[in-house]
Amino acid sequence: GDYKIKMLDINELYDVGNDASVEAWLHAAGMRARSRHGRSTRDKGTVYLGKNSRRWAIKFYNKAREMLSKGKTHQLPTYLQNLGLEDFIKGKLRAELRIFSKELEKLGITHGYHLTPDLINQLFNDYLGKIDMTTQATLIDVQLLKMPRALMGTYQLWRQGADVRQLLSKPTYFRQRKLLLEYGVDISAMHLAPEQNNVVPMMRIIEAVPVAIPAWAYERGLIAA
Repeated sequence: GDYKIKMLDINELYDVGNDASVEAWLHAAGMRARSRHGRSTRDKGTVYLGKNSRRWAIKFYNKAREMLSKGKTHQLPTYLQNLGLEDFIKGKLRAELRIFSKELEKLGITHGYHLTPDLINQLFNDYLGKIDMTTQATLIDVQLLKMPRALMGTYQLWRQGADVRQLLSKPTYFRQRKLLLEYGVDISAMHLAPEQNNVVPMMRIIEAVPVAIPAWAYERGLIAA
């Protein structure tokens, strides 16, 4: 550990459920998240806080979109393809914290021997806590993604607690109820309670336990044991 630290990157991966929910979270963060640097900015799908800061910055992006893009910069090399990474990465939100030399010096972190696992976790959580993410994001459940567009509006209204029988004409209500039953949804049943819907505080997702390295990654030689 006897070497100088000029810059530190700490990264975490969060399971948001599906690609559409990752994009919904990023949209909310791009519109409402703030830090002492000011409002967030969004560029090519990535949300930045402190993008031009010389002290610290955080960015969030859709890891699956990056990994499965056609650009050569981030595309998986041939020897890593079809080993399970493509499926594993779907629905994952990536968070990256970068701390620069001035900030590290202020924190008294100058050499490698200062960086214990506990300190790294503490740093990540401390700087994540500097972001105001009190707004909410509407996550997209898998059930909705399977439905044709004609049913999506009715399903969303039902999830939000609306009495869709009163909002639709009688023929439309019975026709859509029959179609939605094929997806295991009965819009004539009791509405979901507010706490069960898919509108959640953005911070709740980030406070969840980050995704751990799966056992199969070691078994397939993707991670050194």
